[in-house]
Amino acid sequence: MAIPPLSWAATAAGWLWNKIRGRPTVQTDRGVVAADRKPATDIDTEGLHEGIRQPQDRVERLMDAFDHAIGVAERPVRQLVAASDEERLRLLDEAVKAQREYRYAQAVELLYSCLRPDLPLGERIALHNLIGNGHMHMDQQRLAEPHYQEALGAADQLADEMTRAVALGNLGLVYASRGELHKAEEYHKESLAIHRHTDNRPGQAGQLNHLGHLHATRGDLEKAEECYDKALAISREIGERYGQAAALSGLGIVCQSRGDLDRAEEHHQEALTIAEEMGDRWAQACQFGNLGSVYAQRGDLKKAEKHHRNALTVHEEIGKKRGQASQLTNLGSVCGRLGKIDKAQVYFRKALDIDEEIGDRLGQANQLRRLGLVASQRGQARKARQLLNQAKALYEDIGAGGQGPEIVRRALERLGPAAAPGQPTVKPARKRRPRKKP
Repeated sequence: MAIPPLSWAATAAGWLWNKIRGRPTVQTDRGVVAADRKPATDIDTEGLHEGIRQPQDRVERLMDAFDHAIGVAERPVRQLVAASDEERLRLLDEAVKAQREYRYAQAVELLYSCLRPDLPLGERIALHNLIGNGHMHMDQQRLAEPHYQEALGAADQLADEMTRAVALGNLGLVYASRGELHKAEEYHKESLAIHRHTDNRPGQAGQLNHLGHLHATRGDLEKAEECYDKALAISREIGERYGQAAALSGLGIVCQSRGDLDRAEEHHQEALTIAEEMGDRWAQACQFGNLGSVYAQRGDLKKAEKHHRNALTVHEEIGKKRGQASQLTNLGSVCGRLGKIDKAQVYFRKALDIDEEIGDRLGQANQLRRLGLVASQRGQARKARQLLNQAKALYEDIGAGGQGPEIVRRALERLGPAAAPGQPTVKPARKRRPRKKP
């Protein structure tokens, strides 16, 4: 197989860049490349089923796999910069350090300072990918998308399959974060096909994990499990730890969805161990959240609350908005099961605000559903119907499956049809007690 332009020079420098970035390297027929980082993900639970008599919603927030799942440019930008350009090399090293310390805004600012229209095409591709990744870390999908599109267009100009596969996978994550699941699946499948054609094993594992997330979000657990199993096998074969953690976490979510809590806990604990060995705080927070959900499903609400609060604290410290929304949701679910409906509503409302801020449409649908159930439990039929219909419309628009849409359907059936405009709601007549005869 012919090696595309720039790959000969990239091979020698790839090892140094990956050491600087603290990422594992993988030898392929295209040179030394960085192994993609794929984290474990958070899930949430319905949590109000005790009061509303609905089953738990076990598979929903599976779109958290951005921070380490993003396909960072496999031909790193530093190796494309002339050694004589000391200033740009210094800026790039500072950007890498900032990103590793979760200072994403500073990292993006430094990368922007390196981007110029007169740069060689290969360097511009790498910079656009890295800038896009920085925006994704901050849940700024709208700002990330144009950079990934630039990278994709430039890759087509170079006829570089690997760079094209990375850009396609990154765009798939953008669309998944918006709830455009069908479009996301198309991009991930195309990226997977290229990685298979080029025999890029880390890339294959990454895209299989992403497809597993999409299938699980739709409620297709068999397809999700198949993707996770394949990703885990590949990641173990090549010794790629991040891919193993992501696949194990996904399998844990699948097991939890089927009610096999022992196996779910086992998978999440193994993923947590990997995250701790790598010193990855974000991945650790995600596993705290996953384990918290397992404990909540078992009914150990104190242990669940502790894990969710730990996860929330870490997400707040490193500025991960999506993780914050997930853990606020989990805490709201725990409060709902404890009968603390007012507190649950506050948590769900905060989570909805974050989901709206970052443009997470699936998250918005889930929060609207929960708030609708809270209103229904309080006897606020009109408000409940409005919130549940909003959730229903969002679920349908993004093609989401699983228990969320089903819970909404049943809740709306219980509420019955809305009163016609101008027609007052008819309250059931009170039964009068028979008067006692004097």
